[in-house]
Amino acid sequence: MPFEEEKKLPPMKRPKLMVEEEDMEKMVMERAFILCYPDCVFCQFTGKILHDLEKSSLSIKRIRLVCATEKFLDQFFSMEGRNIFEEKLPGSIFCPYPFVAVEVEGHNANEKVRSILPESVVRVYSSGSAASREEDCGLWFGGTDSAADWMNEAVKSSQLACALPNGDTFGPVETVVQKLLEEDHLKSSRLKIDTVFRDFYDNFYHEDLTFVLIKPRAFEVQCVGEVLFHLEKRGRGIRGLNMVTECDALPADSHGYGIALVMQHFDHAAIRIITTCGDAPPRIIDRDTVVEISSDLIHLGKAGDRSMIADYFKCGAVSWVNPSTGASCGGYFLANLSSLQF
Repeated sequence: MPFEEEKKLPPMKRPKLMVEEEDMEKMVMERAFILCYPDCVFCQFTGKILHDLEKSSLSIKRIRLVCATEKFLDQFFSMEGRNIFEEKLPGSIFCPYPFVAVEVEGHNANEKVRSILPESVVRVYSSGSAASREEDCGLWFGGTDSAADWMNEAVKSSQLACALPNGDTFGPVETVVQKLLEEDHLKSSRLKIDTVFRDFYDNFYHEDLTFVLIKPRAFEVQCVGEVLFHLEKRGRGIRGLNMVTECDALPADSHGYGIALVMQHFDHAAIRIITTCGDAPPRIIDRDTVVEISSDLIHLGKAGDRSMIADYFKCGAVSWVNPSTGASCGGYFLANLSSLQF
């Protein structure tokens, strides 16, 4: 029987992957920069925006509350694509008040950010490209985090009045206090402080301040925004916000990142810290008048306890008088001087 011609087998089909190559090409790991304007901070929308970002699988890589000088803001608004207003506005309008700068990371981060932010009812800026993100992060996160270098730079400026956690003050404190008294700045409805103290230090360290630490576990389960949302609802403003790492004041057995907060007029009765049993996931239960939050998500300090503020905000509270308008600015707990360019 003649030898039959060998049959050619059909080409082996490539197994179908869960995510096809064309889909992988569309899923680019990126970082995006977001800047929450003062109205976002005062209207307590920062946590809501972070929550929406985390729901889109974006991870928070950097965040801080920033006060900026008129010179810095004018420089920022003059850069291409940075002015989100119809008309060019002077930086002096915003320099008394705080911004919150955020950097997030994830697949198609910039596209996701653009799809989320238009729904916001408050002003929020996001970088339009990778190049602009690098520039924005350099501006809003730049500078030194060293407390010693920070204070040396502050002393050299001769324009910043600083109240350190240990009770020391330096800079033109008398000028700033006089401006506070003239403007009644600290009694404004936005800041919700009832008294202007003639002692500079007492304006920023008083019994109405509460320290809160959002722990690394909140980053792991991506509920940082949800936690901050509930904290904002139960306070009358954020006086300081900065990301810290394990090399700072976090517990020795922790890992990852945390967020240190200084809250003002915080309602302790509206937060109940609960213990999570065993391997159960952390919980956040909103019961209208009280929200229950697992202890592995936050640490809540006692009202008026300055020790934790001193651990996490070593540079203290900073204020200055705007040279062009004479307005008193700042008064917040800041991480560094990157945005205080006179």
